[in-house]
Amino acid sequence: MSLLLLFDGRDTAYVPASDINVYTRKTIHVQFTNEVVVDSTYYDPNNYTVSLVEGTGPVEVISVLPTNETTTLGLIIVTQPMTAGSTYNLAITNMFNREGGNFSLVGDFIYRDTKADSSLRSVPKHFDKRETSIVATLLTAITISDDVIGGSRNDILVVEGEIFT
Repeated sequence: MSLLLLFDGRDTAYVPASDINVYTRKTIHVQFTNEVVVDSTYYDPNNYTVSLVEGTGPVEVISVLPTNETTTLGLIIVTQPMTAGSTYNLAITNMFNREGGNFSLVGDFIYRDTKADSSLRSVPKHFDKRETSIVATLLTAITISDDVIGGSRNDILVVEGEIFT
């Protein structure tokens, strides 16, 4: 699976699906090949759409968080909860790279529960588990690091008889 990245509406390049990572049922990390300018369009949730392709439940983009302060190669999209096994389409429009070029990103992904989701479910209810809380950020970082050093990120996912890796 790959994402289609459109620069200036003229040139196309395929970006590996690893450049879109679903960290939790409410957070998506997008990695770009060129630095993105952090301006008012970057933070505008109207420039990001997560639509349902197959499965259950619509998802609305709530906010956008930077991974750096002035220019960045990535961003975090905070959404309503996604449904495990559902296929979603991510569309990003009106973004600008550091050279001033306008680009859009369109790609599909299948959501599945992650280790971070499991970790957050095990945290007692009196802790702050919002996406921007220290507890959620720390648990997400730990589980992502575990996946990087040999965790189960690349497990096989079976949805309705189809196998995805």
